[in-house]
Amino acid sequence: MRTRRFKRLFGTIVLVSSLLIAAFGTILYLQFKDTGINPREIAFRDPVPVAAPQPQADQESVSGATSPANANPPAQTPNPLTSGPLLDYLIERYNERGGGYGVDVCANLSQIPTAPPKNLQEFVGTLNRRASGETREDPFAEAALAPLGEMFRLASVAEVADRMRTARDTGDLSLLQSADMNAVIARASSELFSARPFVDRKSQHAYHLWILTKVVALDEGLSDDPRIQSICTEIERRANQPANAQANVDLNAEKAAMLRLMADVGIAPQQVGFDANMGSEVRMNVGPNLIAFSAPWMVREFGGTIRLELKPAQTQGQPGGGP
Repeated sequence: MRTRRFKRLFGTIVLVSSLLIAAFGTILYLQFKDTGINPREIAFRDPVPVAAPQPQADQESVSGATSPANANPPAQTPNPLTSGPLLDYLIERYNERGGGYGVDVCANLSQIPTAPPKNLQEFVGTLNRRASGETREDPFAEAALAPLGEMFRLASVAEVADRMRTARDTGDLSLLQSADMNAVIARASSELFSARPFVDRKSQHAYHLWILTKVVALDEGLSDDPRIQSICTEIERRANQPANAQANVDLNAEKAAMLRLMADVGIAPQQVGFDANMGSEVRMNVGPNLIAFSAPWMVREFGGTIRLELKPAQTQGQPGGGP
């Protein structure tokens, strides 16, 4: 009895399976009867390559394509890079002074322009003209370079700058993307963090020298005034001192001396924008293709950050670019 039921069930399964196979075969036949494709060959046929769409060429490119000389156009060379003259100027000046970086403000007050730079673009132009030798020492530029020069006294920052120059001269920015370069940047960041308190003080001296230059710009007859020269020479001496000589510098006394001087020569602090409470926290940044410096007084005076970076040559000089 049990065997008979099993045979009946098995026969039913075989019948249903046969009907399903026949139905599937009919579907395949109807699907491919007009294509000329054998369904049994579908899994073994190579895919038919689809040609990529070709861009429409204008008449000039069509006529050039038939010329043997244009059959294999030469590979394009990378865009030349530029950094402006300031990068070279800082590297050379750093090397020429054997690790020192003195500024010359007081002796050049007679060379002062009629007005300080009003914005970042004018200030960058001042630095670049000085760096390219078009002008003599500009007291405004010299004052601003006092703290920036301290960055270049750090061996790792100077190495970043030198590698940037090499990449610029070879046109190969990949030189700035190596693991070795990352290690140099890490050292530079660490050194900048340690040096920041000292650079903050240098920046304050630079601010006072900048203000003294603005005082003389209001009255050119003050350039040789003993009162101006006395305080200018003292602040300049401090600005040129190494880090270990800066610990005992009293910046509050220096600010008070600035206020007394302006009272003596009859110029109000507001006339030259002097703020005795100006912050001193500088911002320094080093990257694979960047050396940047800013201070609160720089933002106030010309509204920006001094940036040394490599750019394609054709964009150099456009608004918003760095030195």
